[in-house]
Amino acid sequence: AGDIPVSSHTPLGVVRRVALDLISALLCLGHQGIIHADIKPENVLLSTDPEPPATEASFGQLMSPPFRVKLADFGNAIHRAEAPLYHATFEIQTLAYRAPEVLFGL
Repeated sequence: AGDIPVSSHTPLGVVRRVALDLISALLCLGHQGIIHADIKPENVLLSTDPEPPATEASFGQLMSPPFRVKLADFGNAIHRAEAPLYHATFEIQTLAYRAPEVLFGL
């Protein structure tokens, strides 16, 4: 597998694909009662996918080059039932990516 090419701008189709895949991953986690708790660029991985699933074949140009979006680093993940306790000890999140309501204790 090779590197995914980087350019000075990212095509809108690729941005959409990454956003939709991240939303899908977060919905899947939410249905399982899991809160990732540390979403940031370093935890969003793109990997080449030489054989995209058949359902993606219709997207054509959006899939050039084909890739998969993966959400990584579940070291800070918690179960939803533990969220109130976690909110009181939010320091484990990466400071630069904390939501304002977490920073200000809202």
